Amino acid sequence: MRYFSVFMHKEMVELWRTSKALIVAIVFLALSIMSVLLAIFTPVIMQSVFEMTPGMSGETQTWPEATAVDSYAQFFSNIGQMGLLMIIIMFGAGLVREKRQGTAALLTARGLPRWVVALGKLTTGVGVWTVAYLLAFGVCLACTVFYFPDDPVDHMVLSVTGMWLYGIMLLCVGFVLSTIFKSSGGPVGIPIALLFLLPILDFWKTTAKFSPNWLFTNSVTLLGGTVAPRDALAPFLVTLAICLLSVCLGVFLFKENEL
Repeated sequence: MRYFSVFMHKEMVELWRTSKALIVAIVFLALSIMSVLLAIFTPVIMQSVFEMTPGMSGETQTWPEATAVDSYAQFFSNIGQMGLLMIIIMFGAGLVREKRQGTAALLTARGLPRWVVALGKLTTGVGVWTVAYLLAFGVCLACTVFYFPDDPVDHMVLSVTGMWLYGIMLLCVGFVLSTIFKSSGGPVGIPIALLFLLPILDFWKTTAKFSPNWLFTNSVTLLGGTVAPRDALAPFLVTLAICLLSVCLGVFLFKENEL
């Protein structure tokens, strides 16, 4: 653990010097606040657009009032797309950069175990994702409770945990790809592609109920109580299995590869 602490200290210094963590935190907070504002003002905007549409004068249209679920829906959509896209780009190919810059070879030559370097880079990405995600959700939660105090939701912890695990899975996939590819294209491009390709599995009922994408697409339906918590068990287990397999395979490949 002493080696791991030393490497993580180096990672923390790098995050501070490059301001990566600060940038991620600012963007996530902005997405969080924007989510609540969009939920509040979308019905007003839609009503204004309807009234300004030619030929609609005199017509009446009632838009449903915003609810807490609308606020969280905007949050999960923004974080699950723009937020995760940013995390993957910034941290998905950490090992590739270490190998390209020669840092990995230098550290291992000085006695640092390879598994420490591998898991350290993954831990950095997961750590930034976790802190930024929880910080953003905390702000969203506080604002939502303030604006919608009498609007309870169901299965909050399960819904939030599912999105968090979904993000970790994408980072783990990028981690194992970092041990295979020599450029950042694969470790960054493939997880980003998964963001758009995994929803295809939802077209088939057999694969939809096991797909990790279930954790993303049903984060809002869990809050609304239209999906039972037991339905989340299979996607959770599949996603956890992908994470564990990716970590084990990534550490093994990194120990075998030339630096």
